[in-house]
Amino acid sequence: METPQKRERVLARPFAAPKSIGDDDKLGSGRSIHIARAGDLGRKSFDGRSLGDVERLAGGHLSSGRIVDERDEARGIRSRERVGDSSAELSRADDRNFSHRVDYSSGMSERMESLRGKVALVTGGSRGIGLAIARALVAEGTNVGVTGLSAAHLSAARPKIEAAGPGAVETLQADVRSAADVDRAVDAVASRFGGLDILVNNAGMGIFKSVADMNADEWSRIIDTNLTGVFHACRAAIPYMRKRGGGFIINISSLAGKNAFVGAAAYCASKAGLNAFSEALMQEVRYDGIRVSYVMPGSVATGFNNGDESKGADWKISSDEVADVVLSLLRHHPRSLPSRVELRPSRPPRK
Repeated sequence: METPQKRERVLARPFAAPKSIGDDDKLGSGRSIHIARAGDLGRKSFDGRSLGDVERLAGGHLSSGRIVDERDEARGIRSRERVGDSSAELSRADDRNFSHRVDYSSGMSERMESLRGKVALVTGGSRGIGLAIARALVAEGTNVGVTGLSAAHLSAARPKIEAAGPGAVETLQADVRSAADVDRAVDAVASRFGGLDILVNNAGMGIFKSVADMNADEWSRIIDTNLTGVFHACRAAIPYMRKRGGGFIINISSLAGKNAFVGAAAYCASKAGLNAFSEALMQEVRYDGIRVSYVMPGSVATGFNNGDESKGADWKISSDEVADVVLSLLRHHPRSLPSRVELRPSRPPRK
């Protein structure tokens, strides 16, 4: 067993002071350097107080240390290279001033999930947020199926989606309130593109009335679209994702699911239910490699509920910004999961 005393005999001479390393113009980004050699024995000892410029990780070898990617203005140390994700987990406070090797991950771009060639289904994808998400996915090379209630809206949306990028597009008329419609849409997308990797449940509606003024049919339309429709789509998609060894389900909810307001009892209830559904589903399928997240936007500049898309566009969230969040979730490292995202306008009108 190696003791601290034995290591001291082997490493009697720590490496040169950080300032001399920083002045070495042969150090290039991505290279490793020798920071101690047997021939250095007998020189003056290293002051551990300056060790902030060098990453100290346990388990490495003396001859392959690397400079941390941190600019040190006080000592004139230039930024060299990004430290890997594991540095905080592997570093030790009790290893004194021994030098250790730093192992770097392969870089941010390689850690991000690639979307090219993946297969996605976006419900309610012919307008508004759903259209923006579909376009963003196609731009990444994802093959995308889009559902909508209106054949005319789907027909108008298709060239807009296709023009966004190299991904292939399929449009399907379907009512998410119908389990049979949703099953057919999911099967059609999986059949054409060879499977299913991503489900974005975006289809939604709102009728804003007081409880006393709302009839039972209006209540059912909201709940069946915003909540039961998500159930139908998830139930149909999960078997395909399990065959692929995993996938991602993203449910588009709303801040109304946590911030209830007058005249929106049904809508708020549907989104609160969607949030709870998402949390439970996330735990059910996580060990199948299926990740589940939900996004809660605030006021978005769309024609939702037959509104004026231009009204408040100077301060409201744009559909493209919601799509950016969806892409960020899909690219996120599979080791961790941002399961809930709240997105709100930065500067709404003062009340």
